[in-house]
Amino acid sequence: MKMLNPVFRKDMRVLFRNIKVYIGLTIYLLILVFITNSILKMINLNSYNGFNPEYVMGAYLTMLGFQMLVITFVIPAFTSSSISGERERQTLDFMLITRMKTFDIVLGKLMSSIMLVCLMIVASMPVYAVIFYYGGVSVINFLFNTVFLIIYSAFIGSIAVFFSTIFKKTAAATAVSNLFVIGLSIGTATAAGTIITVCSLVGVNDIARSIAGIICVALISLNPVVSFVSVIDTQLGSDLTWEFIGGLLDSSIDIPFLQVWHIVLIMYMLVTFLLLKAAAINLRPIKKSGRKNKNIRKTADPENN
Repeated sequence: MKMLNPVFRKDMRVLFRNIKVYIGLTIYLLILVFITNSILKMINLNSYNGFNPEYVMGAYLTMLGFQMLVITFVIPAFTSSSISGERERQTLDFMLITRMKTFDIVLGKLMSSIMLVCLMIVASMPVYAVIFYYGGVSVINFLFNTVFLIIYSAFIGSIAVFFSTIFKKTAAATAVSNLFVIGLSIGTATAAGTIITVCSLVGVNDIARSIAGIICVALISLNPVVSFVSVIDTQLGSDLTWEFIGGLLDSSIDIPFLQVWHIVLIMYMLVTFLLLKAAAINLRPIKKSGRKNKNIRKTADPENN
């Protein structure tokens, strides 16, 4: 227990004592049960022609999409107050004067949001068990989706932590975090399309076009919609995401042993690390300039008085 991050350990105690967490978790499970029950009723109504495992897979992916949607909007609301909330409670300075590094502080705050996602996944396991009863979904798929949701929550949480270190008010940090996450769905696709359009109009050579294509793939991989479709591709064994990217780049892409979700997870982990480092830099106490420090020393020196 002593090896745990102190900030994470403290936030866990506060989290599990907050009744709002359990109320929100109950509402989340009720909605998930309602969605699952509605889909299963549709499966039973269409079962007169025989049982179709694709219906079960559709129900499973719908549940995954709902979980991803909840993470997209709940994690920023929960994590954006991580630093700004400490600043509003005037407890941030006490954290900064400890021996902990600023990176450990922001990492502990992010771990708290990831733990909330883990709690949601564990609480929804009985609902998933109903889907497993019908068959058509393997345990490997469930474990893969669990890892994907945890990494995705870390990515979304790092965005909220980063803006929490910039804005002093929690409301501003929450609003900007949500707008930024929503903008990822539109902005990344727009930026990639703009780069390809400019390259086509200018008429760049093959090397520059390849570099532009790599940049576009990196941008698109950060898109939450593309990441969700890449997971569906993995579950269904299709290549819709590669076809979309190939159509955007106006070229066919056939890379053996490389799936889009590989790139998505790598980009999510890379950006998460960079955002945490940037948040840690923003959290460091501002160092005074050398000239101002000399004036302070001169004022504090009793011989000069």
